[in-house]
Amino acid sequence: IPDDLWAEAIESMIEHGQQVGDLENIAIVDYRKPNSQERMWIVHIATGQVVLHTKVGHGANSGSKYGAPTNFSNAKDSHMTSLGAYVTGGTYASSAGHLGCKDRNVSSEKCDARRKVRGVARRLRGLDSTNNQASSRHIIIHGATYSTDNTGGRSWGCFVTTPETNKKVVALLDRGSFLYAGPVSLQA
Repeated sequence: IPDDLWAEAIESMIEHGQQVGDLENIAIVDYRKPNSQERMWIVHIATGQVVLHTKVGHGANSGSKYGAPTNFSNAKDSHMTSLGAYVTGGTYASSAGHLGCKDRNVSSEKCDARRKVRGVARRLRGLDSTNNQASSRHIIIHGATYSTDNTGGRSWGCFVTTPETNKKVVALLDRGSFLYAGPVSLQA
């Protein structure tokens, strides 16, 4: 983790400390890195050990499929990434991520909503003015078939990984965990 981003994340975690309930693991995302590189770290706070380092997607309107995001927004329907501090909420079964259809030979785009395959997702609440609309924008942590070994994928602003990696991320970041997306200097 780059030293400047680590320092920014820890300072933010201290600032929002009363809203963070679980300090076992924290996640830090470096959006200076391109989508094709591992840019999310989950760190076990007590040991300082990185327990997961993985690719993570950014908002479809934030940048190119393989590049680093260049545009950020907290606005509804922007389909952009929002920077800053988040606290994790509960989990639920989400149909986000084009995980497929229970009906054979039907694409997830044409699948009836009641028949879509659901995967585990974790809710997020934005703690800064740059991301305080995260809940109403339905920004979550979820897996997606469009996230691959080559790229983290592009979402509607969600933190998206492969479906398999998502299971690990959701398990490591329990309710009340801290997630930091930065550096905030990217948002001009």
